[in-house]
Amino acid sequence: YSSISDAAGSGSFVLPGKYRVSAEKRLRDKVTAIGEPQTFEVASMLKGSLPAQNRQEVGQYYRSVGELKRAVGGAAGKSEEVRTQLSEIKAALKQSSRGDGELFDEARALELKLKDIGELLTGGTVKSRFNEPDLISIMGRVDRAGRAMRSTYGPTKTHRQDYQIAREEFQAVYGRLKKLIEVDFVSLQKKLESAGLPWTPGRPIPKLKK
Repeated sequence: YSSISDAAGSGSFVLPGKYRVSAEKRLRDKVTAIGEPQTFEVASMLKGSLPAQNRQEVGQYYRSVGELKRAVGGAAGKSEEVRTQLSEIKAALKQSSRGDGELFDEARALELKLKDIGELLTGGTVKSRFNEPDLISIMGRVDRAGRAMRSTYGPTKTHRQDYQIAREEFQAVYGRLKKLIEVDFVSLQKKLESAGLPWTPGRPIPKLKK
């Protein structure tokens, strides 16, 4: 299957069964079919020494892992995006005669909260950079949960435990992250616009004042 979480990646093995494939080409925005659709059958070639797992359940498990990885990756990416915007906002506040220290403090406090959540999502703490023992990040657990994706056997009990822990930990920070980005950051943006601060990336188009 195609990857749920990575636009350039691949997912788990397809289930045995019949499939239909077709091809087409795009030339100067014109799409033309190549040949006729073909039907083929996928079969399991190996019989493992371990008892076989239910293939439908295995497929659903990997879809769940993919959805969780997509959500965690998106949350981490959005958090990093807003942190970059906050860095530029702080620079603008330092240089502009508009705004005040309270706005800078608010931007800095929001930046630090997002940094803490970012470390929970993907790691990158000072300890980890010096190879010291540290907590496993949520994405680290998700990656471990999906490591058997290229296996013909499927996930082990440990893989499933990693998935469950990662899901619970993500749900614990999801609401906090949503509030920081969709409520607190939006509120800060409005204050910056009211103060007439020069535009910075991520903020709405400024309104033309009379």
